[in-house]
Amino acid sequence: VDLLEISRFDAGVAVLDAESWDLGELVERSVEIAQPLADRVGSPVEVVLDDHPMPVTADRRRIYRIVRNLLDNATRHARERIRVVVRVESGHAVLMVDNDGETVSFEDRDRIFERFYRLDDARDRDRGGSGLGLAIVESLTQGHGGTVAVTDAPDGWCRFIVRIPLADS
Repeated sequence: VDLLEISRFDAGVAVLDAESWDLGELVERSVEIAQPLADRVGSPVEVVLDDHPMPVTADRRRIYRIVRNLLDNATRHARERIRVVVRVESGHAVLMVDNDGETVSFEDRDRIFERFYRLDDARDRDRGGSGLGLAIVESLTQGHGGTVAVTDAPDGWCRFIVRIPLADS
């Protein structure tokens, strides 16, 4: 299913079930659902909603998938903490998922979104991950007219940034 969905987005034939809703509410709900997993690995999730509401016109199920995949990734790589920040910047709802684990090297920052690409320290299948989660994030984000990138947060944490256009007023 994952490869099929990515392929549909890549081919431009995916159909979005788009409706208007608040991104902040979906992120809060997604974190509530993911919190038990994060708690099991000792990585509590802090949520910061800088702006409210953040209206987007998007496919709720697929945006949830973006959030969930980024939280799963953060849970696998965090040492102790995960932070999720949602804010409005320049006509976009911006989702930042940070973890206090190792940052992604400059050489890997584009490759990390390729299908089946996994960083050397994440190749242990016991830790989970097939190398598709971030490729799905990129395809779904682009399908919504947005962008995704990985960078360093100002405090040195690893940060994934998703930008999705706000709904037209």
